[in-house]
Amino acid sequence: MMPWCFRDLPFKKKRYITFAISFASNFIGGTEFAIILPSIWRYLQQLGVTNEAYLGLVTSSFSLASLFSGMLVGYWTDRSGDVRKIALFMNLFQIAGNLFYFIGFFPWILLLGRFISGIGAGLNTVMYAEVSRSTTAEERTSVLTCMFALRQLSMSFAPAYNLAIANINFQLGGIQVTEENFPGLLMAVICIIFEFVFFFLYFNLSEEFQLEEKRRMAREAQSSYGACDSRTSLGEELEKELLQKSFSSPDCKTEEGEEVRRTRTSLAALDVAKLKDEPPFKTLEVYRREFLKVSVIALLLSQMTAYLCQTLIETIIPPVMQIDFGLGNRENSYLYMATGGESLVIYVIVILASKWGIQERSMILCGSAVIVYALVHNLLLGLYLLPDTPDLLPYFVAGCMVMFAGVPAVCVCTMCLTTKLVDRRAQGLLHGVRRAYNSMGIVIGPLWGGGFVFEPIPLYILPLAFVLLYAIHYFVSALKLPPR
Repeated sequence: MMPWCFRDLPFKKKRYITFAISFASNFIGGTEFAIILPSIWRYLQQLGVTNEAYLGLVTSSFSLASLFSGMLVGYWTDRSGDVRKIALFMNLFQIAGNLFYFIGFFPWILLLGRFISGIGAGLNTVMYAEVSRSTTAEERTSVLTCMFALRQLSMSFAPAYNLAIANINFQLGGIQVTEENFPGLLMAVICIIFEFVFFFLYFNLSEEFQLEEKRRMAREAQSSYGACDSRTSLGEELEKELLQKSFSSPDCKTEEGEEVRRTRTSLAALDVAKLKDEPPFKTLEVYRREFLKVSVIALLLSQMTAYLCQTLIETIIPPVMQIDFGLGNRENSYLYMATGGESLVIYVIVILASKWGIQERSMILCGSAVIVYALVHNLLLGLYLLPDTPDLLPYFVAGCMVMFAGVPAVCVCTMCLTTKLVDRRAQGLLHGVRRAYNSMGIVIGPLWGGGFVFEPIPLYILPLAFVLLYAIHYFVSALKLPPR
């Protein structure tokens, strides 16, 4: 139950606080990536792992778990609407998973820890769904892009994180705390703090947002059409809703009754098409109608492909930097920082482009063209890479940077466009399905990259095939997409 001192906050403050928590959660998600990924290969090597394929398995286990948890939690969110309780529950998995990663006596414990943390990643589905339901179509692109951007901003701090923990070496109980396992301990503590934050400060917004939108349109209609009566069927229904609310608490009868009196003057003039009551939420019927749209499938497939390409590059960076260029964790962190910073710039460009009226589909096509170039560039470079060839390092870094210029535009624009195509009542499962598609890409990318690190032809042919597949699907559905 929400503490009494926060129940009567104005809706704008509730939304501001809840969005701030959602943004902070994305920032922490980027922090987890920034401090775990650069050191996970050395952590596995310390535990006796020598096969790069196991690196891909551990890396992708997180996404494999989130593939299923995202859809289940999304469906749960659509049905219950109690986002706060779901967030409190899912955060417990992140706490447990990071503690397992910290313990890490055996490689399979790391695998288990990342898998459990992936289950807890369903928390992001809850937050994205609530943000989508609590924003207008006009403001949604900017808000969702900012959530993505904060994650990238956190990842750009990777060198600072790794420099800060580079010399950590102490005993905690019977566990030796080092640079490799400290990230698990740190993330567990942060998630515990967030459990209290969710309990005290996270609000369920969507229903109250709909009521606020009705009131806003009522005011607009009143100013446009002047005073009028409320004898329409719509007016009667909304008046009844306000009357029931006014009698729900004896202390607020007078205030709510006054609200009813004021509202009567404008209800008849409202746009019935905008404010008419939504039909009953028939789960299977709505889901079938919304998720079998060709345009929605095309957008989800393009996002999956973008994440496949991104995680493939992220996975091959540590072994390539170590074997081909003789570099280690610190240099890996600098490269991840550079790609994260570049992605942050791309998100800012997307926000500005959306305000300038550039269509999201145009940004998706531009991002896809950049991804194709990066794949071809890295394929040709891989044919010439040999161990200890430092002269080719700038070309490898350039290929990574080009990839991370295209992926953010595709990912954020497809997400924003998809939320505008799908019924708001199905936003929970939408973000679960979206995360499942993303997870498939994030699972396939590390597994494929870990298995073919030094075999460029099979390494890059698969993502090129996926790009071609979604490009065909996208063009087939292009005429069915809305302008934005």
